[in-house]
Amino acid sequence: MNIANDKNMQQVEALIEPLVISLIKSHSYNIASSLTKHLNLPNFSSEDFLARMVDEGDERLAGQWACHLGKDILCCLVHYCINAGMFKEAYKYVQNYQLSSTFPEARRLYKQSCLPVVLVKDTLGKARATADDGLPSKSPEEYKTNYLQLNDIISIEKVIWVDTQEGLNFATKHFNEVSVVGIDCEWKSVRARNVTVNKVSILQIATHEYVFVMDLLRLSEDHGSSLNMCIQSIFLSNCVLKLGYAIKSDLELLVESYSELECFCQCKSVLDLRSVVGTTITGGLSGLAKVVSGKGIDKEMRMTDWERRPLSTQQLHYAALDAGVLLFIFDRIEAIYGRPVSQIEWKQHVALFKARKICSEE
Repeated sequence: MNIANDKNMQQVEALIEPLVISLIKSHSYNIASSLTKHLNLPNFSSEDFLARMVDEGDERLAGQWACHLGKDILCCLVHYCINAGMFKEAYKYVQNYQLSSTFPEARRLYKQSCLPVVLVKDTLGKARATADDGLPSKSPEEYKTNYLQLNDIISIEKVIWVDTQEGLNFATKHFNEVSVVGIDCEWKSVRARNVTVNKVSILQIATHEYVFVMDLLRLSEDHGSSLNMCIQSIFLSNCVLKLGYAIKSDLELLVESYSELECFCQCKSVLDLRSVVGTTITGGLSGLAKVVSGKGIDKEMRMTDWERRPLSTQQLHYAALDAGVLLFIFDRIEAIYGRPVSQIEWKQHVALFKARKICSEE
């Protein structure tokens, strides 16, 4: 579709959206669905539309519309909320639409999300009690048996913390030699109504040889130009496949966090592993890892303070694992399908990410 048609489509969507919202509010789901299909407006059935409804405070409406569209879309909505740190909203969807078997971690993430909010009120002891109440403690044996460890993926010596010009230079040089990377990011999980989501704190980019954990808070302030060049060497290359899981929400948050940097505006050759495997595998990235390796990913570290420096050893391990496991899974994806990767039609899912807020006029 050319640019003119794109603009016409946007104009039609802008005109129709109030009517679609009104129909959804009046529970006229079939009429709303028929209207959008008749006018060939698929965006109203997309994750982006639902995400915008949630961000604008219409969580209940988004859930009802997603439920009408089907379980696949409903799961996308839950994934969006979890990735955005909206654990309370995610847990509500899981409860209301009987998705506990698909998202068994939702309750634990919601209970843990209470910790940062209480910490802000300087009641540390009470916060710990709140977070730990009802949560299973894991012994070292349980961790080793049930969860992937960093050394299952890559040696800790291959995890590179990047917060200097020298680190950026090394990363940029290495990125020019690779053909596939795994991408993930972390931010401080304090999320509440009318509170702006925290900026992305770190960006993890994994290759088969290294995992680079990039301190975006510092690099954006001290080495913005070099950071821009480093990220663009990966993001703008059609020759480098970028792997992620529900990656679009991460990329959107990078744009919102660092709108002054052009490097996050566009990302070519993006492959969301969730699109490849569909909803046949439950439990998110952890569930996918379990199918491939027999072990899941423990997500408790996600609730920690990612703006604290230095990161703890546990945080660094978790961050590196979250990105490195994407390549680990991709290399073993034949275990899911029972045939080699070369025979799996994953290439049809490779897409271009273009941030609508910054790049829409280009």
